[in-house]
Amino acid sequence: MKKKIGSHFLITYLLVKSSGIEDDLNVKYLSPEEDKINISADTFEYIKLAMPMKVLCDEECKGLCPVCGINLNENQCGCRVDKVNDVWEPLKKLKFNN
Repeated sequence: MKKKIGSHFLITYLLVKSSGIEDDLNVKYLSPEEDKINISADTFEYIKLAMPMKVLCDEECKGLCPVCGINLNENQCGCRVDKVNDVWEPLKKLKFNN
């Protein structure tokens, strides 16, 4: 099944004489001596950002069990799925301790 992915990103390339300027996320500074712009790395990065983190067949799809692989749309399994690495846990502790 093919799914169309769309995204809107903007990147600006500016010619500057000084090389001491910090790069902004969406602004790239080029030397006036450069006669070509290689946009492949920037394009690849934005394509990766546009890709969904969890690919599902449709909005209502429950996906597959990460333990046994059963299709959760057709059956339920008894697997226990624990969150192993909650990167937001330290921030949650700060929020609820105040």
